[in-house]
Amino acid sequence: MFEIEKIVAKDKRGFYKEVNSYLEALLEGESDWMAGISNASSLLYHTLEDINWAGFYLYKNKELVLGPFHGKPACVRIEMGKGVCGTTAKTREIQVVEDVNKFPGHIACDPVSQSEIVLPIIKDNLLIGVLDIDSPIKGRFDKEDVQGLRKFVDILNRKLVWPGTFMDISEYQRRAMRTKGKYNSIKEQVLNASLGLAGEVGECVDHIKKGIFHGHELDKEYIKKELGDVAWYIALMSHALGLDMGHVCQENISKLEKRYPEGFHKEQSINRKE
Repeated sequence: MFEIEKIVAKDKRGFYKEVNSYLEALLEGESDWMAGISNASSLLYHTLEDINWAGFYLYKNKELVLGPFHGKPACVRIEMGKGVCGTTAKTREIQVVEDVNKFPGHIACDPVSQSEIVLPIIKDNLLIGVLDIDSPIKGRFDKEDVQGLRKFVDILNRKLVWPGTFMDISEYQRRAMRTKGKYNSIKEQVLNASLGLAGEVGECVDHIKKGIFHGHELDKEYIKKELGDVAWYIALMSHALGLDMGHVCQENISKLEKRYPEGFHKEQSINRKE
């Protein structure tokens, strides 16, 4: 059970620093988006003062659909551009509403709510949904809430794998090869892919070597970019040989499942027949 102690801070900046640290801990080692935003809504609901609803709406089929939340039952579907949430999703801009009763087209899911803040969740230019928080007090939210909750959303984007934001490897190959350039022969393309692959792997290994033996700090973002370059040259090699990366990966998984049907085992590795 994850214990959340009452946050005591002298100002909102300090409060959100603590909340965002809690969120980092909650999401450590967990990238599932549904689990992540379920805990995130609970965290906000149990730490923010003077609120009566905290949760998420997800963008599906050109509308917002209710996601995990804490508070009273809420409106299930919201049209783009309607109410505070729909306006946030359509404009992709944060909405801070001091008095919801004065907001044009406000959707009163809970008449107790008097003020509201809604932040868009956008990853790689794709609209994922919105984070919505309501309060029974007018003027509850200000620019410090905006700053703190923006970092909250940034953590979600960094830690979670949202639905529809990951790419099929065959689709990656197709899109990557838009930038492959022209070659005089298949051999030339294979050679470039081989040399490029060796070079990118070398850069990645050199960075790790410096981190382990030279006291440098390992830079995960740098390694991620280098791995992306490795993937590009694998795509180039596969394209030259008429191979689909999806099929290559599937054959590799089939081989591993046959070799280690119950997971990796030292004895099976030492005594394997192939």
